[in-house]
Amino acid sequence: MSWRVSLVSPVGSASLVGSWARRFLGLIFLVKLAGALDIPTLRLIHIDGEVPDLRALRLKAGLTVPELAAAVNVAVPTYYAWEQGRWTRLPAATQLESLARGLADAVDVVAAAFQEARQQRLRSRQV
Repeated sequence: MSWRVSLVSPVGSASLVGSWARRFLGLIFLVKLAGALDIPTLRLIHIDGEVPDLRALRLKAGLTVPELAAAVNVAVPTYYAWEQGRWTRLPAATQLESLARGLADAVDVVAAAFQEARQQRLRSRQV
């Protein structure tokens, strides 16, 4: 099961608003909007599914890709590749631990998120 991120809306369909937000505003906007409103990012999004992917964990933490990449001390393209499931092996244990600290989550949750991102990429290639 994959995670679906959508903007929470008091009126109308959250998934329609979420689709519009992803297409025109982007997820970075949601993180910045939450920061400007001084509320957690999760107040603006709804995440469905059992296992989060890296993007869901990053949004939950309220971070942009450049912010998280800097915190983990990796290049932005490297983090993007991780988030998009374009990797052949898990990062070193020290990088996983650093990423877990940056996301304020457990290492096993982050490792599962890597696997979920990879599975989502493989499923999208089969369609």
